[in-house]
Amino acid sequence: MTIVPERVQRASPPPAPPWPPLVWAALVVGGAIFLGALGAFALTWVGMLKDTWWWIGGAATAVAAALLVPGLRGLRALHRAAAVPESAHAAPRAPTIPMLGALLVYRYRAITEAQLEAALAAQRKRRRRRQLLGDILVEMGYATRRQVDEALEYQRSCVSTPSAR
Repeated sequence: MTIVPERVQRASPPPAPPWPPLVWAALVVGGAIFLGALGAFALTWVGMLKDTWWWIGGAATAVAAALLVPGLRGLRALHRAAAVPESAHAAPRAPTIPMLGALLVYRYRAITEAQLEAALAAQRKRRRRRQLLGDILVEMGYATRRQVDEALEYQRSCVSTPSAR
């Protein structure tokens, strides 16, 4: 007997919203005016209309552009909204955990930024031993074990309850 694994169903993206009436109106009216302006230009060019129609065609082109550009922008915005990235349907992101060094400098004011930089440089040099930052800070005399433990406890509380920040 073979066991067939169940397919994992991903949440399908929401359907694209219908085009709002204003986008339709801007595209249709702007397109019609633009076609009329092209006709006026063409007929003036071949001499079938007087030169005044050349100016009327230019004004109509400006009006058509004033309608078509926002209509096309609205259309592009609708398409972008419909193309929701795959990550938007994924599980919510894990809460951000404050870094130990930042906690000791800014929240507890136990060390200075210069001391943190020195401890981080020492940690980079000792990367083969994988020594923890808290241990390095205590070893260098910049912070006490109690201060490091207090910051670590706060860090753990941020993981268990994101609203504790």
